[in-house]
Amino acid sequence: MRFGSAEIYDVLDTCFSGPVSISNNHGIQRIVDGLVVGQMTEDKKDERVVLFVKLDPGENLTQETVLAIKQEIRVRRSARHVPCSVSHLNVFRYPTPPYQGPSKGVGGPPTRGLP
Repeated sequence: MRFGSAEIYDVLDTCFSGPVSISNNHGIQRIVDGLVVGQMTEDKKDERVVLFVKLDPGENLTQETVLAIKQEIRVRRSARHVPCSVSHLNVFRYPTPPYQGPSKGVGGPPTRGLP
């Protein structure tokens, strides 16, 4: 099953970025921006989803926020959409995720730097 990264961005925008979001409750952090990357498995038969998130300045990604992100994606989309990895985007190295156009993240080129 293939899907577009926009489906994951929609969950991040709806649930974690605005003033009225689940991030206002239970210590869940606000997501400022995100980058979804699809990476082929070694056997080239499947693709894994990797999610990088940008947080407010001075914040470090907590396990509680990672679990909340994965849960919301599972509930609002499917288990197949859930990223295998959610990492804090290093804002010192990458101040802003790359974009293809207005508010549309890019998922291709960053895969070259992933292990």
